[in-house]
This record gives sequence, C-alpha cells and structure tokens, in this order.
Amino acid sequence: MIFDQQNYDQYTAGDLEKWSVLFMQQMIFSKTEAYRHFRGNLKKLGLSAERIPEISRTNNLLELATGWNMYPQPDLLTENLFFRLMTFKRFGVSTRIPEMFTDVFGYAPLLADPLIASFAQGLGSIAERHFYKDTVMEAVSRLFGFTLSCGLVKEGNEIKIFGGRALSSPEESRSMLTPQTKRRPFKLGRVLDTPFVKDGPQRVYFVLESLGQLREILKEFDA
Repeated sequence: MIFDQQNYDQYTAGDLEKWSVLFMQQMIFSKTEAYRHFRGNLKKLGLSAERIPEISRTNNLLELATGWNMYPQPDLLTENLFFRLMTFKRFGVSTRIPEMFTDVFGYAPLLADPLIASFAQGLGSIAERHFYKDTVMEAVSRLFGFTLSCGLVKEGNEIKIFGGRALSSPEESRSMLTPQTKRRPFKLGRVLDTPFVKDGPQRVYFVLESLGQLREILKEFDA
C-alpha cells in the first residue's frame, strides 16, 4: 500500500495554535484523571504543546519503547484493514489538526506502554485471522472501543481514564467520570453485546480492575 505523507511544512500557525490549546487543556485534566503511566509516556515520546509532532521522529522513540510505528493513514483506509495492520505494530493516524491530536496525543502514549501495546497487537492478530468474518470484526471494533478508545481502570480507590480517544477529548473525558455517567465492571460478554458509539459519548463505560486484566480479556476473546 502507498500511505499518505505528513507534509509537515504545510501546517499553519492556526494549526499549531489548535494543537497547543488542546494539548495544554488536556494536560491539566490528565494530571488527576489519566491512568498513572500516561503523562510519563507523553514525555518519553517528546510530545509537547510547543510543536506539532513529526510522526517520523515520534516513531523513533516509540520504536525504542515497544517496537510500534504510527503511519499517516489515507482517507480510504477501512476500519478492518486498520485493525489488521496492528498485527504488525502499525497504527494509523490522521495528519490533519485537530484529528491528529486525538490519534497522537491520545494513542501514542498507550502504544509506548508495553502491556497496552501487547494487547493492541493481540487484538490485531485476531482481526488478521478472522478478516472475512463480519461478526468477529464487529466484536474487535467494540472491544477496541471500550478499551483502547474509551477505557477506564481502577487505581486504588479511584477510577482513571486510559482510553486514547477519551483522554484527548475535552467533552468525553469530563463527562465519563461524572456521577451521572453509567459505569459497569468489565465483563467481556456484556461489552461485546454493547454497541459502541463512534461519534459521541457512550451510554455506558466499562471499568477494568487493573490493566493486567487486559491479558485475560485477550485470551478469553481469542478463545
């Protein structure tokens, strides 16, 4: 496949301003609400409010951490192919601002976490083996959504956000921890029976007992 290039020199001052505003406001939020390794992984990858990331440079650091790479994905890339490429530690990201903020600020720190990165690759491997089974691919999409996109995890007596889409979204990240929001313990069967809303907040979120639970979830899902 031929993938789009980032064309870094085409970013404008307005793009940088959007990136910087989003970065600073979500960094303030993540200080208290993100799972414990998120901010450290942001720093490890050299991401900051002062500069729109160059994907090639970020990849150098991401590769050192877990062997993963991000690629600027073409608009016509299907969701199924996106999942299959995770088998090879490849993660598609937008190069447009503000979409790129979600993809890079939200997901790159997760892919720098060995435990989460291993789960993502395992999910991609299942997608690769069952590419032509629509029911399996829908299940992959839901599991990705309720973990890597909008996942919650217990840390002591608190509930923290570890999903990349949620951590990069001012609206969703703030709403999912309010007392009014429905949260349930993570049970794979219940998760797979719950439609995932791709363009707005979820009707319910699922909470892991720990990130280590991802290993057991992947084994159960694979079986």
